[in-house]
Amino acid sequence: MRRLWSCAILALLLCATASADIIFTLDNPVQSALPGNTLTFEGSILNDGLTEVFLNGTSFNVPSFDIVLDDTPFFVNTPLSLLGGESFHGELFSLAVNPAAQPGPYTGAFSITGGVDSFAFDVIGTSTFDAVVTPEPSGLPFVSVFLLILMWLRGCGVTNRPSLNVVKHRVTSG
Repeated sequence: MRRLWSCAILALLLCATASADIIFTLDNPVQSALPGNTLTFEGSILNDGLTEVFLNGTSFNVPSFDIVLDDTPFFVNTPLSLLGGESFHGELFSLAVNPAAQPGPYTGAFSITGGVDSFAFDVIGTSTFDAVVTPEPSGLPFVSVFLLILMWLRGCGVTNRPSLNVVKHRVTSG
């Protein structure tokens, strides 16, 4: 019986040390963009545990084909692992908004996979994000107001430029 309890306690300790204590947060999880623009998401990854945690990959959910997620910055910028108490801060992924994307919010999730070694792909941290696609501003009202002001100024004689009298001097040697 004593041996059974020892095995159970050992198994619990191994499971406790194998769990990843990652705190993953995005700096600015809600961003807006015009169609055709790109959003960049930066964040922090903190290993709040005592053991090394490997950051082996990503998993993500994007709600529309009009939003394309690029996780290349994660693989370029993050370290392969974080020791207990270590953290990373930097660019993690970007979102490209299709020029044909409809205005509105697009909510997604970005997860970091990894664990106790370089072969683990458990989800160890997830953060949600919102990409708000804003409509293209219409330039027509601004142009028409500008033209109206310009025509009013012309009518008042404000925009008539006085002629410049240029005097040229000929230099003669002599």
